Amino acid sequence: MSYDNDSFENNARRGHIPVLLNETVDLLAPADGGIYLDCTFGGGGHTTEILRRANCAVVALDRDPEARARAKIVAEKFGERFKFFGMEFSRLDEAGEGMYDGVLFDFGVSSFQLDEPQRGFSIAKEARIDMRMDNNSGESALDYINKADEFDLARTLREFGEEERCKKIARAIIAARDAHRPGGGGLFLRRHRRRDERLQQRPQVLVGEVRAARRADEVR
Repeated sequence: MSYDNDSFENNARRGHIPVLLNETVDLLAPADGGIYLDCTFGGGGHTTEILRRANCAVVALDRDPEARARAKIVAEKFGERFKFFGMEFSRLDEAGEGMYDGVLFDFGVSSFQLDEPQRGFSIAKEARIDMRMDNNSGESALDYINKADEFDLARTLREFGEEERCKKIARAIIAARDAHRPGGGGLFLRRHRRRDERLQQRPQVLVGEVRAARRADEVR
């Protein structure tokens, strides 16, 4: 069974179409009576397709508070066959459903985070750099950039981004931060990207590098 056009359109209106949806669920092979764990619920595309293909149950996890509203849509359609827990998948043992017949992880950010400026995941639009999966807890990327010293920034760029120019970039971030508060590193990244053709090809790498140390202990 494939994901029909109406379902694709509905999911697209919510902001995200899962990549390789049918191929992924084919490999999972949901069966009647099974219990499946979706550790990265997101927009519910994978969960919905699993529930459509078999008379089974799905337990879904997501730390993003906005995913909870999307989970309510799935719950309204599938009732007791679907359970949602607002938590990171490192705590999946707390879901309390015992053994599962299949487990799904879809790692990384989605268009929900990237396309909404207020989430601060993208430098494509002017917005505060936040970059938290759960923006109600923890430290934002802007907070980290504005307080980290040059050594810490360089270490972040080197260890998490494998950036050879880590010291040079860290010095530039500190200089731009002092000159452009409260926008801080965000203003620097945009301006630096336009000046350097090498960075134009991969601005998102710098964003990920700068925030990596802050999020080292965060698991989605």
